[in-house]
Amino acid sequence: MNRKPEPVRPRNQIYIPVKNDNVDEKLAEYINEFGSPVPWKRISEGNYVYGTKKVSVKYLRNHLIIKVGGGSMMVEEFIANYEDIELAKINYAGGRGVPAF
Repeated sequence: MNRKPEPVRPRNQIYIPVKNDNVDEKLAEYINEFGSPVPWKRISEGNYVYGTKKVSVKYLRNHLIIKVGGGSMMVEEFIANYEDIELAKINYAGGRGVPAF
């Protein structure tokens, strides 16, 4: 009876890339194929906000590489590590956890 409600997982959105931006086009392919309940927002070429986290994205050797903090990881590993954290921030803030850039 006194159960916490399940966190709300936002629906996956379609990501439309900026034309002639190879990184943005590859990121859009990935997001649109696998989905992402955490929103991605392009700030500038190669720079994004994933939920509330600023990241740099590169496309090297047919892989999307996310640079965050002092290291880097492939997009799959990055999402595995940060998706739940970012969803929790968004849910805690009532959807207001995403900064407007």
